[in-house]
Amino acid sequence: MSSDPVAVAVKSIKPVPEGLTFEQLMAELSVGQHHALDALCEGESQEAAAQRAGVKRLTIYRWMHFNPFFRAAYNIWQKQSAESVRGRLLKVADGALATVAKAVAEGDRKLSYNMLKDLGLLETIKDVPTEPGVIRQQMELECRQQSRKVTAQALKELFEEAGLSPRQQRQLVSELVEPEPLPPTSA
Repeated sequence: MSSDPVAVAVKSIKPVPEGLTFEQLMAELSVGQHHALDALCEGESQEAAAQRAGVKRLTIYRWMHFNPFFRAAYNIWQKQSAESVRGRLLKVADGALATVAKAVAEGDRKLSYNMLKDLGLLETIKDVPTEPGVIRQQMELECRQQSRKVTAQALKELFEEAGLSPRQQRQLVSELVEPEPLPPTSA
């Protein structure tokens, strides 16, 4: 068994077959995952979603970070919700535009600009992946990045615990990264 935490984390990400339809994706979810997804889609907290699914909150976290099917379903819901909201906002954009035009004509540009900004009409919709295979690759990358952060943080804490000065810390790190060359051997 590998002791490399990144390899362990990557192995814990559920494998994904290619070319899944939405129906196949949803069929990959357990009943509990469906309940949790319903709760999250209704705006409930992860804690409430966990209660509805009959699991601990940590399980919701694991599904979001290590189950590409669950995250894909959640991302699809987020994307559809954002598109729906944007569509409804675009319906009223003519009225906002008239108000903006009037406010601009009356000199209240800041209010007009802030209203459009607050409605999100000046932003592009964030494109999140909905393909489980792509999400699995992202999860692997996140595990590797998190491992680097954890390792760096653990090293920093060890240095502080040991009472090493910043100069001693730099020296130790440089020795770890570039060890001293071995002396030549006599033949």
